[in-house]
Amino acid sequence: MKKFIAFLTILVVITLQFNACKPKSGAEPDPQVVDSTAMAAQGCLLVTEKINGVIFRSYQFDTTGQLNRVFEFSADSSNRLLKRYTFEYDAAKLLTKFRETNLAVRDQSFQYEIEYDADTKLMKTVKSYRILNSGARADDTITVDYDAQKRVVKFAPQRGLTYLWDYDSTRNATKFSARLPGTTIDSTLAIFTAFDGKPNVYTAARAMQLLNLMLGNAPNRHNPTAFRANNQNGTVNYLYNQKGLPTEAVVKLRSATDTAGRVTTYNYEYQCK
Repeated sequence: MKKFIAFLTILVVITLQFNACKPKSGAEPDPQVVDSTAMAAQGCLLVTEKINGVIFRSYQFDTTGQLNRVFEFSADSSNRLLKRYTFEYDAAKLLTKFRETNLAVRDQSFQYEIEYDADTKLMKTVKSYRILNSGARADDTITVDYDAQKRVVKFAPQRGLTYLWDYDSTRNATKFSARLPGTTIDSTLAIFTAFDGKPNVYTAARAMQLLNLMLGNAPNRHNPTAFRANNQNGTVNYLYNQKGLPTEAVVKLRSATDTAGRVTTYNYEYQCK
């Protein structure tokens, strides 16, 4: 499988890209079972994300509210279109396949096929294929493990980094770790110490749950407000719309050698009923 995006180079993005799950009536939330009508619980669809005022991602949905395309931009002064993601679902609205088309780098486009456990409908494996001029070539198989509360605790490719998470009682990840291929030693990449108690920006979006898992993000219920990673302390301050969804997130990173800190501002735009 292709190398996952390096955690430390996109730390701020990863910090915010945690997914929440929409609870089923009378049951614990299950991020892989609930229907992915993105933001359905709040009656809103996330349509654009910006970083420091420049567009980073835009989202397109079908008439039922299912996410079918994501466009990813460079989020800098050039604002180049870098990637396009397209998603496919079965009759039960389970995400079965998605394609990552890399418009900036040749021969780095992939297709992912998702398999589910027949009884629980939990995502079991993700098979990746590299798309070449000669056709699709099998690249890797990723296995997904859960704890007793059906929380994703391990995302493990046969090649590349394995991602692992620990959770608190509110289904928010408190620790994010990685394991190098062929080793049994886990390295802690981030510790999360506080959350805002508000619906996560990606709540109930099955397609974004999987995409963010591949970036190292657990399906959290709430948005992180304090964390530590790479010898830096981070805080996040939010503004919300009337439905309690974040419209702005101001992330500040500080270290022993940079006490003034580095600030990055994220903005989220929705279409709400």
